Amino acid sequence: MSLKVLQKAQAALDKYVYLMTQGTHDIRVLVAPQSFDVPDAELDDAYRIEVKNAKGSIWASNPRAALIAVYHFLRENGCAFVRPGAASERVPVCAPEALQAELAVTAAHRFRGICIEGSCNLENTLDLLEWMPKVGFNCYFMQFREGYHFFRRWYECTANGARTPWAFNLEICRDIVRKIAAAAHENGLLYHAAGHGFTCECYGVPGLGWGRSAWPQDKIGALAQRGGVRTLNRGVPLISALCYSDPSVQESLTDEVVKYAKTHPEVDYVHFWLDDGMNNKCECERCKGERVADAYIRMLNLLDRKLSAQNLNTKIVFLSYYELLWPPLHERLCRSQRFTFMFAPIERSFLEPLPPAQDAGPLPPYTLNRQHFPCDNRGMMAFLKAWNEYRDGNGIPLSNSFDYDYYCSDYHDPGQFIQARLIYTDVRNLQQNGLGGIINCQAQRSFACAGFPLYVMARALVQPQLSFETLTEEFFYGAFGENAVVYKARWQALTDHSAALRGAKEPSALQALLLELEKPLPQTVYQDMTTAHSCKLMRFLLQIYCYLTKILEYKERNDLEKARDICKELDRFTSEKECEYAQEFDRQYLQEIEARLVDGTISP
Repeated sequence: MSLKVLQKAQAALDKYVYLMTQGTHDIRVLVAPQSFDVPDAELDDAYRIEVKNAKGSIWASNPRAALIAVYHFLRENGCAFVRPGAASERVPVCAPEALQAELAVTAAHRFRGICIEGSCNLENTLDLLEWMPKVGFNCYFMQFREGYHFFRRWYECTANGARTPWAFNLEICRDIVRKIAAAAHENGLLYHAAGHGFTCECYGVPGLGWGRSAWPQDKIGALAQRGGVRTLNRGVPLISALCYSDPSVQESLTDEVVKYAKTHPEVDYVHFWLDDGMNNKCECERCKGERVADAYIRMLNLLDRKLSAQNLNTKIVFLSYYELLWPPLHERLCRSQRFTFMFAPIERSFLEPLPPAQDAGPLPPYTLNRQHFPCDNRGMMAFLKAWNEYRDGNGIPLSNSFDYDYYCSDYHDPGQFIQARLIYTDVRNLQQNGLGGIINCQAQRSFACAGFPLYVMARALVQPQLSFETLTEEFFYGAFGENAVVYKARWQALTDHSAALRGAKEPSALQALLLELEKPLPQTVYQDMTTAHSCKLMRFLLQIYCYLTKILEYKERNDLEKARDICKELDRFTSEKECEYAQEFDRQYLQEIEARLVDGTISP
């Protein structure tokens, strides 16, 4: 596979140079791991480019870095890749002798990726994987074993009544995932998989999603005991804890992970998570005598021994999430080199960045099944601070870790500057917070509402020393070409006028926002497909925000009937348009936001 990735890098260079110059070049793409001072040349991306007059070399620490380097060279020469798909690529015309670049880059973070979420299909996911190395991403995470829940949403049209459902089942889904895993490797991406589900699958219960299902009667003893009874949590296996201190449960769970790793050699990182519930853990005498994280570490050590006995070098990701936010008090991880730590700040706010972990206060008390998880970012960082101290004391490298976050899923800023700046700040703070990157859990088709922050995330994860202004100019040049300045100003104005979408209470704020949303687009010079597509996509997004703003207006007036009528109009409009904007718009997420607007909190 490594040779194929290197060949792809050379082919991409040949293709785009020809598109730019209608000619050829004398640029070699080489892998030379010994030339780079990085901890692990297979995992850490570094490259050096020395090209003048279309002649020279691109050296890289590994084939994936070579592919990323080729696209960096193309960006240096005026190309841009702002979203997946050919209609979102900018390829200028120039003379061959104009091609040049001299630079050296060592990616600042080992983990730079996207995790599947939302409503997904094969074609758009393949386009996403093709795009990711163009902006510096290096890994992709297929959450659950098959990602069944996410593909079912698209193919069974769970959020779009205007489309015709497909025939869909688990075997079809596995065929889709097989193709996605192959495409990830063809693009040099490190492939992550699994996560939740092992707690079900080890007892023969499918862990495909959050639906209700029966539990085998002869395995009831493996479930968590709560209130003196061992039973499923709300009838849903995926959110039901097991008796994690029970040695037989630990054997069954770790055997299942080994079985999965052995039968899926294409997976570079297997995520071994526990259940997806909170305040649902076992209260038996053995379990309540320790933190869940202590039992988790014992299972990780057991898993390592079993994998080693099978000569499997699979890397394992373990997480800090809900009850596991409290680190162990007693157990130590024996062989840290197999493991990668994942911090999941599940209750964080996305209206402000994560503060420095070193400034966080003390951990809240650990009270089994009566936990109160803080909703403020400073409170969340107290957990990371405690885990950092545990990792430091147990010889677990702080760099071999990442933040598993949930950016780019909201509709509270039509100009996208709030989220872009927040992500930029969080990325710049990763290393001081003891984290080696981000894998973002997000709708795969969110480029209409979050293309700008996604671009900033990708580029900043490689080179956090670049200024926010530099990345902003890159994005708007890529999207709008010579119209970049006026469109950047328009997007900034949309952010400035949209505070009401983020909970601000100002008289007439929604009316002012609506006026801003309804303004015509700036006068535009259309000379290429990318600008035309970006403008079309922007018109579509502004129409969505007009509907959302009107819903909020009626909600403020307590006219819920009219708010629901507007919501139905938005449903019809976006259902009809989803296929037209399938790469950039996910109705599943918008539907969830509509429900919150009308029936829940006012902020989208």
